[in-house]
Amino acid sequence: MRSVYYLTALILCIIVGLSFIGRYLIRGMFFSVDPALLAVGKSATKKSTRKKGIYIYQSKQWLHKPVVKKMLYASRKEKSMVFYSLNGAKEFTASATGTDLKHHIVNSYLVGFIPFRTKNTWIPWQTLARKKTYQIDQLTYKGRPDVWQTSKQAYKITRGDCEDHAIALADWLIGMGNDARVVVGTYKGEGHAWVVLLKAGKEFILEATQKSNINTMIRFPLATQMPGYHPSYMFNRTHFWKNTGSRITSNYSSSKWIKKSRYNLGYSI
Repeated sequence: MRSVYYLTALILCIIVGLSFIGRYLIRGMFFSVDPALLAVGKSATKKSTRKKGIYIYQSKQWLHKPVVKKMLYASRKEKSMVFYSLNGAKEFTASATGTDLKHHIVNSYLVGFIPFRTKNTWIPWQTLARKKTYQIDQLTYKGRPDVWQTSKQAYKITRGDCEDHAIALADWLIGMGNDARVVVGTYKGEGHAWVVLLKAGKEFILEATQKSNINTMIRFPLATQMPGYHPSYMFNRTHFWKNTGSRITSNYSSSKWIKKSRYNLGYSI
């Protein structure tokens, strides 16, 4: 009896521990880096016609590749998602750790990967539901709290967490000509990432980690019918948006969504 008691207690500890790890993983994504750490040089931040780097809409300036490298280098020890501010432009972009254990700008994880061609918008969601298994990063990457996969990696690696699913799905939909974006926020109070699809004047939420009932759906779920999702940021291959209004919103195209930056560097940094 005593051995059964200890075994039961051990199982409960493991379950509680994994639950705590999952909460820590996502909540750790919301972290701001002190702009003073960027040490940006004057020549690299001035207005320029060289359209290669990150363009900050608020300050109307380009950050070229050397500056972006400094930003990412300053974040090298951070194990969660990092948000950047510079010269009054707050949270104009973000980065996260990749499978190479280096930080990359979030847009760069959408590498333009299309597993195969299809005209059916349902196919990418249904395919990923069958192909990819949800698993938190601590288990996949031996204790690391947050590791992002590119869209190509996310399709080929059979396990991943919410942002891996969302990145793979959004990039595939974009490749089909859709306006799809990865959204970062909370779902029922817990940090999460999902896909919003803007199509025919409507906004749909695609829960990329959903594994059941997709084949029986008649239509995509409208954002207005999914009140548990509270968005903070969203991005696609080229742009990064911040929600400056209430996080309790189902409107992903209102004036409260501020386009903060344009990305033009690829996955090379």
